Amino acid sequence: MPWLQHFNSSARYFVLVFSKTIDTVFQTTKWRLLAPSILNEIPHVPLPIYPDMTFYSEVPGGIIEFLKTPNTTLSCLTSVLNITVTLPVLVFLLFKINAIFEPIMREVGSRLALNTHGEEWVNENSEKIFKFGEYCYRLTYHTFVTFYAIIVFREMPWVWDTKEMWTNYFSYPVTVGLTWYTLIQCAYNIQQLLTVFARSFLLKRKYPFIEWSPNCRGDFREMSLHHVVTNALVLSSSYFRITRSGTMVMICHDISDIPVDMSKLANFLKWKKTTNACFVTMLLFWIFLRLYYFPFHIIWSVQYESVVMRDDISPGMSEDSFLLYNRSFVIGLSMLAVLHWVWFSMLVRIGLLILLKGEHHDLSEHKKGEKLE
Repeated sequence: MPWLQHFNSSARYFVLVFSKTIDTVFQTTKWRLLAPSILNEIPHVPLPIYPDMTFYSEVPGGIIEFLKTPNTTLSCLTSVLNITVTLPVLVFLLFKINAIFEPIMREVGSRLALNTHGEEWVNENSEKIFKFGEYCYRLTYHTFVTFYAIIVFREMPWVWDTKEMWTNYFSYPVTVGLTWYTLIQCAYNIQQLLTVFARSFLLKRKYPFIEWSPNCRGDFREMSLHHVVTNALVLSSSYFRITRSGTMVMICHDISDIPVDMSKLANFLKWKKTTNACFVTMLLFWIFLRLYYFPFHIIWSVQYESVVMRDDISPGMSEDSFLLYNRSFVIGLSMLAVLHWVWFSMLVRIGLLILLKGEHHDLSEHKKGEKLE
């Protein structure tokens, strides 16, 4: 199979995907013995070997010292510790915070709506008041992690120069700040994926046993796909030690999500000038961060700069492993880029409704729009 010898061959990539999939599903490489003369030529993709990964038992001083130590098993999201303990605990805590925070904000939204919409509107729009609490939770989270990123990463060279994301690739240290940022982001994305499904369907004892919930988002399919792809990228970026680029992806999303949440809240409160200002800000952030910087800097860096900047063979990472993981990551990022354009088309339609009719519709919440009365 001479075409397998070309490192940049697309054919080789798909063979590696096939090989890795079979090895993972059957937890063995012995299937190649079925036809050794042919199957033995199919390359085996070894697991990454993480440099200087410290286990809990190796850190003197107990759990507090372990939490303050870089390059521990906490640094890899797919480690046994994180999959079985850390992430489930963080997801549980986020659900508990959400269960306390959203009802409080729904009560606040109800009282504000009495002044802006009237008692009759409040009684007839419990669904919108429910979503008000959801908007507040998302805005609070996105604002928190954005400020966290600014404080923790502002002096990191890879934030300002994408080439630095690949300096000492696979052997660079995963700092404590970076470790907890990725853990919190991963837990949040898991929580949001579960929340989207929980709030989109109603279970019934009689046929049909499942139906759409009135709280289902209008962009349920797009948002569900977004959360699935995002979770896969967050986990894989940690597993393949592409943590820096994965972090830049999340920073881009969080910053551009803040004006989205603010626009929804202003729309709910009938603050038309504030809604319009937030909408314009949202468009500017979306165009720059998601339609320009994300594909032309981050994806481009993962696709090309990573190949130029990395060593011939990174410590702990074989050439075949790099090809498989790098291209898979690019495909996932490209799927997000397509979704950004889908949502941008919704934003353009919202903008046209504002300009032509003076009406504000949230097309992400309902396919026909959520009109502000």
